[in-house]
Amino acid sequence: MNRSARELIAWLGGGTLLVLGVLFLVSAPPLGVVTILLGLFVFPPVRERYAIDTTATDLGVWLVGLLLVLFGLVVAPQIPPAGAAAVVTGLFAIPPVRSQLAKRTGVRPGRAVVAAVVLVGAAAAVGPVYVEMNTPPERGNVTHDPGEAFTVNAGDDADLEYTVTGIQMTTAVSPPGDDELVTPDYDAFLVVTLVIDHDGDEPVSLYSSDLGVVTEGGNYYAARRNASRILAAEEFESDQLGLGRVESSQVRVEPDQRLTRAVVFDVRAGHEYRLKTQPPSKMTEGDFHYVPLGEINMSRDE
Repeated sequence: MNRSARELIAWLGGGTLLVLGVLFLVSAPPLGVVTILLGLFVFPPVRERYAIDTTATDLGVWLVGLLLVLFGLVVAPQIPPAGAAAVVTGLFAIPPVRSQLAKRTGVRPGRAVVAAVVLVGAAAAVGPVYVEMNTPPERGNVTHDPGEAFTVNAGDDADLEYTVTGIQMTTAVSPPGDDELVTPDYDAFLVVTLVIDHDGDEPVSLYSSDLGVVTEGGNYYAARRNASRILAAEEFESDQLGLGRVESSQVRVEPDQRLTRAVVFDVRAGHEYRLKTQPPSKMTEGDFHYVPLGEINMSRDE
C-alpha cells in the first residue's frame, strides 16, 4: 500500500477515534481517555511529530487489538467470559505483546495463525454479547385486584402506574345522534376504565396494543382501536376517553401526568377475562401484570 493511501487511512481512523473519544468522555470517561490516546497515536500529525513509523498492516493490527481490549473492558462487568476473551485476544493481536510472548515461549506464529486466533477470539467475545442483547428478560406473573395500583416498567426513567377503576359490559351501544346500534364483532364489549399515572422523567407513548385481555385458556384480545363512537354512548361517562385520540391508537403520557382512559375490548361470551399489561418492549425488564375482570355471560344474539 502506497504512502498516500496509508496517510488517508490514518487521517480517517485517527479522526474517528478522536471524535469517539470526546463523546465517550461524557458517558464513560475511562473509555474516552483510552480512545483519545489511541486516536492521537494513529493521527498523522502526532506520528510525524514524534517520529512514529508503522506500516498500514501494523496500524490495522494495532487498531483491532486495542479495540478488542476496549470492548472487553466495557463488557466484562456484565459478561465476564466475553470480556476476558476480548481482552486476551486484543492483547495477543498487539505486536509488542506478541513479541514479548515469542521471546518467552520461543513460538512465533505466522500472520495466518494470528489472524485466525484473532477472528476466533473476536467471535467468542462478540457472540455472547449478541445473544445477551437479543434474549428477552424473564418475566413473572403478578395479579392485582381491581382498584389496586400497580406499576409497569415502560423503559429507562419511565414507569406507568395503572389502576382499574371501572369494568362494564354491553352487547350494543347507541351513540348520540346515530340511529344505528354499534354491535361487537364477537359477543360483547368489555370496557375497562383505567387511571394511568406516569411516575418518571421521560414521556411515554402508550398504544392500544400495549393492553389486552386474556381468557383462562390463554386467548388474547387486543384493545379495540378508534373506539370513540362506542365510548360516546350514554352507557359510559362522557369524560372517559379512549386510550388514543379520536383517530389514533396512541396517547402520549408526560412525566407526572395523570390520565383517565376507557379501553374497549371486543370479546366472546362464556369466558373469564383478565386485563394484561406488560412493558412496551420485549427487551424491557418487567413482569406481566393481570387484573381479574369477571366473566362475560352475555351475547348479542340472546
